[in-house]
Amino acid sequence: MEGASAWKASLEKEVRSTSSSLSNMSGPTRLLLVEDDPNLGNLLAEYLRAKGFMVELRTDGQKGWEAYAEGSFDLLVLDVMMPGEDGFDICRLIKSHPTLNKIPVVFLTAKIDRESMVTGFEAGGADYITKPFDAKELVVRVKNHIELKINRELLEGMNEKLECLVEEKTNNLSNVNKKLESVIAELTHSNDNLKRLEESKQQFLNILGTEVSG
Repeated sequence: MEGASAWKASLEKEVRSTSSSLSNMSGPTRLLLVEDDPNLGNLLAEYLRAKGFMVELRTDGQKGWEAYAEGSFDLLVLDVMMPGEDGFDICRLIKSHPTLNKIPVVFLTAKIDRESMVTGFEAGGADYITKPFDAKELVVRVKNHIELKINRELLEGMNEKLECLVEEKTNNLSNVNKKLESVIAELTHSNDNLKRLEESKQQFLNILGTEVSG
């Protein structure tokens, strides 16, 4: 308990002395923090806000899931041991959702055993941070995951544009091929007509020659 109190006191001191560090991020970054310890939750929310994040706080898994499903967040910081559904269950719900499953989930928990860490990553977590944690390290990890999310979305957008461009070029090429086939068919038809005319001309000349010689 003394160690936890000292850690919270250190975090509180860090909150008072902190300043924003998101000058290089594009636009407001929305975080959902789910932490069942209200004192820690409020302290951490204040710290993250001081760092430039927009933070919403919920104190249990169900409320966290409802806020997450209704809002538009860039990242979820999620406690594991909570009343009702734990953080692993909430993460599984998120990762099974058709539209919300790409939002990174960072676990923030006192469960430090290897089995819990593996379970967290298997549930779909992007990161696993154990308490007591270093507040500055938390911010760095959160920023890294948000930047990865932004870069992934940019890459997906570029891939979609590239696919559309390839499809457009393919369709254009297909249309050109169809027109070329049509021209070739017309030329072939014209060539056949010319051959028939030449044969008719030759037949006429043969008949005319026969009549003259007779």
